[in-house]
Amino acid sequence: MASEETPGAGRPAGQGDGAAAVSLNSGIPIRGIKMKFAVLAGLVEVGEVSNRDIVETVFNLLVGGQFDLEMNFIIQEKDSIVCMVELLDKCEPTCQAEVWSIFTAILKKSLRNLQACTDTALINLVLDRVAHTDSMIADLMVDMLGVLASYSITVKELKLFFSKLQGEKGQWPPHAVKLLSVLRSMAHRNGPDSFFSFPGKSAAAIALPPIAKWPYQSGFTFHTWLRMDPINNINVDKDKPYLYCFRTNKGLGYSAHFVAGCLIVTSLKSKGTFQHCVKYDFKPQKWYMVTIVHVYNRWKNSEISCYVNGELASYGEITWFVNTSDTFDKCFLGSSETADAKRMFCGQMGAVYLFGEALSAAQILAIYQLGPGYKGTFKYKAESDHLFAEHHKTLLYDGKLSSGISFSYNPRATDAQLCLESSPKDNASIFIHSPHALMLQDVKAVVTHSVQSAIHSIGGVQVLFPLFAQLDHLQHTSDELDTSEWQNSIQKNAGLAFIELVNEGRLLSHTMKDHLVRVANEAEFILSRQRAEDIHKHAEFESHCAQYSAEKRDEEKMCDHLIRAAKYRDHVTATQLIQKIVNILTDKHGAWGSSAFSRPREFWRLDYWEDDLRRRRRFVRNPFGSTHSKATLKAAAEHVVPGINAPEEDILLGKQSIRSHAMGNHNSESEILLDGDDDTLSSLEEKELENLTGPVNMSTSAQLVAPAVVVKGTLSITASELYFEVDEDEASFKTIDPKILTYTEGLHGKWLFTEIRAVFSRRYLLQNTALEIFMANRTAVMFNFPDAGTVKKVVQCLPRVGVGTNFGLPQTRRISQASPKQLYKASNMTQRWQRREISNFEYLIFLNTISGRTYNDLNQYPVFPWVITNYDTEDLDLTLPSNYRDLSKPIGALNPKRAAFFNDRYESWEDDQVPKFHYGTHYSTSSFTQMWLLRIEPFTTMFLNFQGGKFDHADRTFSSVSRAWRNCQRDTSDVKELTPEFYYLPEMFVNANNYSLGVMEDGTVVSDVELPPWAKTPEEFVRINRLALEDEFVSCQLHQWIDLIFGYKQQGPEATRSLNVFYYLTYEGTINLSSITDPMLREAVEAQIRSFGQTPCQLLIEPHPPRSSAMQVSPLMFTEQMQQDVIMVLKFPSNSPVAHVAANTQPGLATPAIITVTANRLFAVNKWHGLAGHQGSSVQDQQYQLPVEIDPLIASNVGTHRRQITDLLDQSIHIHSQCFIITADNRFILLCGFWDKSFRVYSTDSAPNHRPFHKTPNPSGKLTQIVFGHRDVVTCLARSESYIGGDCYVLSGSRDATLLLWYWNGKHSSIGENPGTEFVTPRAILTGHDCEVTCASVCAELGLVISGCREGPCLIHSMNGDLLRTLEGPGGCVQPRLIQSSTEGHAVVYYDKGHFCFFSINGKLLGHMEVEENIRAMLLSRDGQYLLTGGDGGVLSVWQVHNLKQMFTYPGCDAGIRSMAMSNDQRCIITGMASGSIVLFYNDFNRWHHEYQTRY
Repeated sequence: MASEETPGAGRPAGQGDGAAAVSLNSGIPIRGIKMKFAVLAGLVEVGEVSNRDIVETVFNLLVGGQFDLEMNFIIQEKDSIVCMVELLDKCEPTCQAEVWSIFTAILKKSLRNLQACTDTALINLVLDRVAHTDSMIADLMVDMLGVLASYSITVKELKLFFSKLQGEKGQWPPHAVKLLSVLRSMAHRNGPDSFFSFPGKSAAAIALPPIAKWPYQSGFTFHTWLRMDPINNINVDKDKPYLYCFRTNKGLGYSAHFVAGCLIVTSLKSKGTFQHCVKYDFKPQKWYMVTIVHVYNRWKNSEISCYVNGELASYGEITWFVNTSDTFDKCFLGSSETADAKRMFCGQMGAVYLFGEALSAAQILAIYQLGPGYKGTFKYKAESDHLFAEHHKTLLYDGKLSSGISFSYNPRATDAQLCLESSPKDNASIFIHSPHALMLQDVKAVVTHSVQSAIHSIGGVQVLFPLFAQLDHLQHTSDELDTSEWQNSIQKNAGLAFIELVNEGRLLSHTMKDHLVRVANEAEFILSRQRAEDIHKHAEFESHCAQYSAEKRDEEKMCDHLIRAAKYRDHVTATQLIQKIVNILTDKHGAWGSSAFSRPREFWRLDYWEDDLRRRRRFVRNPFGSTHSKATLKAAAEHVVPGINAPEEDILLGKQSIRSHAMGNHNSESEILLDGDDDTLSSLEEKELENLTGPVNMSTSAQLVAPAVVVKGTLSITASELYFEVDEDEASFKTIDPKILTYTEGLHGKWLFTEIRAVFSRRYLLQNTALEIFMANRTAVMFNFPDAGTVKKVVQCLPRVGVGTNFGLPQTRRISQASPKQLYKASNMTQRWQRREISNFEYLIFLNTISGRTYNDLNQYPVFPWVITNYDTEDLDLTLPSNYRDLSKPIGALNPKRAAFFNDRYESWEDDQVPKFHYGTHYSTSSFTQMWLLRIEPFTTMFLNFQGGKFDHADRTFSSVSRAWRNCQRDTSDVKELTPEFYYLPEMFVNANNYSLGVMEDGTVVSDVELPPWAKTPEEFVRINRLALEDEFVSCQLHQWIDLIFGYKQQGPEATRSLNVFYYLTYEGTINLSSITDPMLREAVEAQIRSFGQTPCQLLIEPHPPRSSAMQVSPLMFTEQMQQDVIMVLKFPSNSPVAHVAANTQPGLATPAIITVTANRLFAVNKWHGLAGHQGSSVQDQQYQLPVEIDPLIASNVGTHRRQITDLLDQSIHIHSQCFIITADNRFILLCGFWDKSFRVYSTDSAPNHRPFHKTPNPSGKLTQIVFGHRDVVTCLARSESYIGGDCYVLSGSRDATLLLWYWNGKHSSIGENPGTEFVTPRAILTGHDCEVTCASVCAELGLVISGCREGPCLIHSMNGDLLRTLEGPGGCVQPRLIQSSTEGHAVVYYDKGHFCFFSINGKLLGHMEVEENIRAMLLSRDGQYLLTGGDGGVLSVWQVHNLKQMFTYPGCDAGIRSMAMSNDQRCIITGMASGSIVLFYNDFNRWHHEYQTRY
């Protein structure tokens, strides 16, 4: 909304106004505008007052006197506008019509009236009424809305406007046609978005401070945009409004004033007055750019030129120079020094500049291109989004204009009534003291909001697209417009030219065709000659021709194939974009979200995004979701699907034996050396690659292996991209259920080499012929190839990334081809697990990943152990060994009775073809995975596809954790282990989509999974299950389970001894599919491999080493090493509150430090020495007793200027912790809050920098980059965790209600991918908020941004800009102030008035608490389990997050806590205090860990 600094003072209405008619009877004048309207409303209701009197009285009340359209039309009391609208609801249409038409006329006459309407949010009031009025009134309201919206419209108002255009049931809302015309007028905005408003009253001007010496040597130039807006038309010819006046106390100096539309430029010298008249007709209500240039010539006459709108309007030779040594102490904008009413400027001015030199005509024309809204200092090319000719850009930004500014005042750089002087800080000051000016009387700085800015904030111009989709909607009956006229109206008013996507295929195929025709013609000509000559040559030539055309045919086919693929990909991208736009609009907080009719039901699916531990837990909107209402099974015996519910003996017996083919590939693994010369291709392969011409380096048939389907197609590799195109004509493809295909990504895939992060060799159907490629967007794609040779060639064509950076292995192509055994041996993960540097969960994920387990093949899904055995008691005691499973035995051997049965089967098995086995079923199969994850898409659809479209019988469905565990102990055909989701995904236990899963024999309805009594919620079950997995009981025997699944007990005599032998077709090496020539037999074998499950690749053939005990690895964890809570207090000389503190103290950093920034932007780089006696501190550090050493530049107080950031901020910004970011290497500070809508990067050190315009080392505090992109002031910053090399994401939130996501390049220490470019573009624009963004958090690992705006709510976006969720807190949680998110998938939000809410990243409210004090800072521990809070009370508290229980309170401090950070080892908490000091507290999260408390 447009805002003014102070409310307008209304003139009390005298007896002469129309209200007198109302108050005659009482004899007592009625006070207060609301009361007067109330009386009038009462008279209207009883019919005591005529329409004419109503109209007269309303306008008299509005202007606070006798209304006159020429003489007195300025609205005095804003409240009267709301009263008027409410009164009109009670009046009859003719009266309403008259009021609205006169009202629109007075809006057009004065900007002040527009501003008054903007302040009272009149747009909202009218939009809420338009639909319910008759056609004539609607027309008038729409006219008025057009005038108002072209002046200012906020994000909230624009959303409301769009919601009024949303059709329902094929019909447009009433008067929607008329409203569309508002769109057209909205864009007709002229003038700046912020300006100084001069009321034309006595002494209402801007007073400048005294100027020491006038800059005349190089001439001078006065420059501004202005608009005359007279209060009335009475004295227009007599008044002499002053534009400026700069004079000494003797009255000498320079001025310019208007007389009857002309401008008089005056130079008052001791020898007399010299004037120059600019004969230009300045009309009221119009914006003009006025530039007055004084050229100084010492030996001949000086000159004055006046430019209007960039063109020369007047020129004269005039000796204007005033020779005086006096100070210019009577300096005003908008007034003469006498300040009487007749000499006051009445109207508006944009930014005002005085240049200490005479500008050239070319410079002035270039400035005109910047438009009336320009307020900058001609320093940064990126500040304006206008497109200019290159020669204009050179003139604007060559540094001459910037360095020539003597003073500059603009309406954005104000502090209450103070105008802050905003010329570049390197320019010499012409003022005696402070350069800031003062707005006197009712001069105001007004800020409005353009429709361009508001549209940008709700999602860009594409939010108009859905209007086109409503073209065929019927109109509301009351509007008499025929459809064709109506459609024209839309096309005309929305005014959008749809840009056609360039059809990249058409051109290519045409040139190809021309080429072939030409070749054919040439061939024919040569042939006819040949015929005569020689039959032999003819034949030879023919074969060449055939070969050539065949090659061309192949090439054309390839091109055609690539064109089709590109078209399809464009189509998919377009569809996704449309879906994104629809989501933005229809979200609860979108423009069409708050409409009256019920919102469509939302469905969600598990996203393919993986975090660092390969957990997939983010849910995204599912446009294909449904309740699968037709999938309910009627009877138990309806159908039996092999592998899920058929008795295993039926499957095993009667199978055609395939043992004879089984030993085909039992050669020992060819060992690849992991070191030595990297990636040399054999000379043969090099030659092969050389012969490949054209854009495609390699093309091969391949299968895309996706969770529910495997499809054939072509894989093509160019020099920088990888393509896969499915063969849609293939018979098996046509039989695939389209529902499954909607969940299959990559059918027409394109992947850039720059996005590839890891390449793993994989098995498919037990054959080593597949690859899995991991991408930067944290998804993976898997392909199967005809043979191992092709796999090798493909790896050679792909980038050299190895298996990524996580396992301590070199990034080479050899590593990508290494076998699981080799990867296991070469990586450092086992040692890290033994030393307890990584968790049990992370180690199991690592083993699964390298042994070939993948999310892309449900037959090889990652496998995790059951660890808890007690699912029946109310409480679960994790200190009791009996509650844990014996991990040295496979699941089938835990129950002694059942173990005996399996042993008997093994011993008594007699079959020549099939070797002995204990279990005919496996612990991990595709059907088990689908069964566990049945309740979440896409697994539901996969399960139904597998099951013939029906859910399984209720008694066989996964319905209770306890029952599932019991079955694994008793049932002879159930030896299932778990999947990783049991340890991190609570949503898998909830039937969120309300599937009808049937009723069990005992009458129990199956819906959510029944949890053990000790877990009240799915979140609690997952938390405790994970706690158990990491427990000491599990840690000390997990290696034995690894031996069974991945290790030496997996096969051979040890497997027999351990009761761990499965059906032979589940093992690698028992079958060679390529040796089976009969297609029917091969298909049967493949089907069997699929249904039996597959044992992971064997990683080691000797016992796996055990994990070291916690006591052994970190004995210090169990000693009370630091008794005191407060370690030290460090006081800075400046008493300014410490608004931000950052602790980048990693041992690998060049300068580990605690960086502090105060509210007055003084920063300090305080060296970190580590805690004395703690493992992390080195010998030399221990000589320095305290952990932190104060920045020597701050301590000595002489270098303070090198630590001060002096650039001018927007004064309405309250400096808080989220105004700053410190980069991970401590070398740069990012700061927001500047009036020019930028955020900036400053250096904290003097190391040489790679920025192109700084060849010398940076002095500390030096500005190294300025980033523009927002449409309003940037209000908060956040950064993600950093990657190797210091790269990270930076998030900026703004008053324009958007967030922009940027990329910080650690190598070049700047925002943006390419260093040195002036213009940087954000990675994503995040919309959905209605007002100023106040707090935000970005987590790169989860790919999420969580943000809150001033009036709420909090929103969750994906990092590519999709709005995913709204976080809804309980009542009272309205204004979010602080947000912290953890990589564990939780977010904590602090709201105004002491409210904390704890959410899951999928939007579920998990907890809420209220505290007494006003919290200013909070932090989450790295594992997300503990929350630290501090506020005005000066108390630092530690809370346990999952139950929001207070664990500990540190001794209180004597000042409030404003900011907080934690050292890298989490042993030290640093708080920034309101008193200007930092306090260091000793911290140990272990002391609240259940193991530590119970055992040590």
